[in-house]
Amino acid sequence: MNTWHSYNNALKAYTTWCESHERTAFESIVRRGKSRWLRGGGCDLHFPSVRQWIAALYGEQHLAASTIQLYFTALKRYEADHETPQAPLHSKRMRDVMEGIRRKDMAHPRTPKLPFTIDQLQRMVANSDRRSRTYKERLFLAAAAIGVGGLLRADDFVYTNPRQCKDPLTLKDVAFFSDEEKASAVPLPRVLGGAAVGYCVLKLKRSKTDQARKGDVAVLAGSHTELLVDFLRVRPETSAETSLLVQEDGSRLTRTDLVPMLREHLAAIGVPPVELPQYTGHSFRRGGAESIQNESAEVIKDAGRWRSDAHLRYHSALTRRLDTARRLGRRE
Repeated sequence: MNTWHSYNNALKAYTTWCESHERTAFESIVRRGKSRWLRGGGCDLHFPSVRQWIAALYGEQHLAASTIQLYFTALKRYEADHETPQAPLHSKRMRDVMEGIRRKDMAHPRTPKLPFTIDQLQRMVANSDRRSRTYKERLFLAAAAIGVGGLLRADDFVYTNPRQCKDPLTLKDVAFFSDEEKASAVPLPRVLGGAAVGYCVLKLKRSKTDQARKGDVAVLAGSHTELLVDFLRVRPETSAETSLLVQEDGSRLTRTDLVPMLREHLAAIGVPPVELPQYTGHSFRRGGAESIQNESAEVIKDAGRWRSDAHLRYHSALTRRLDTARRLGRRE
């Protein structure tokens, strides 16, 4: 199931790219019965567009050769399943293209992405006076608290692009609780009015670790909850169905907006300019994971919602998630 989910994501990425670049994605609309693919079965891939897309993945989006290979394999599988005449993606020409990408990737090792850490967030908070923070500062600090405190990638809690249809995280997906055992949720008006809250729970509609799209939760506590509440007090009044993180004019915050904000705030606390491009939307999750690297493997996997040992890529190693969230949100 996970393989088919990855393949369908690759097909969606290809069609989205073709639409945004006004390219022809498919040669024809010829149905061939039932299919496991999201398109429902049946269009021949447009070979020139596939070549241009593969080139863009490497030259413009700077994806790793292994990721491009996964996407390419998905399209080849689609081609095979739909019995495309001559199967151009299986040709020697395309094999040579992929081999060229692999060789270039090996000749130019990729600069590692850097983690955005709890310590860096605390320094940003310390450098700003709470009473004089601008709307944009409150928005960024809330987004940063969600990302690093919840061990989330930017794509998990903000829009990937302006055309994205569904909000990854809306106002109704947030619930606040007091520290009392088995306490019921504290209504948002009371939270904004100053009621004491100990932690908040974020309902995640999608995340990289939830490939079956069953939904999951992330927990924020301590200073991270305070930063979120601080933002909600100035957030424009909108429907609970709309995006949680919105800009001052009410427009949705996207990853394209968030990453430059992250780099701007990092520069303000003295991060060298040469390092700034190494901070991306994944830096939040990486930084949150590194901040609890001394915890047990079970605690780390639970906090980051990992079902495998993938977290070991971030470092060498809650009682439950709430305990972990409280440690992440601790004050100096």
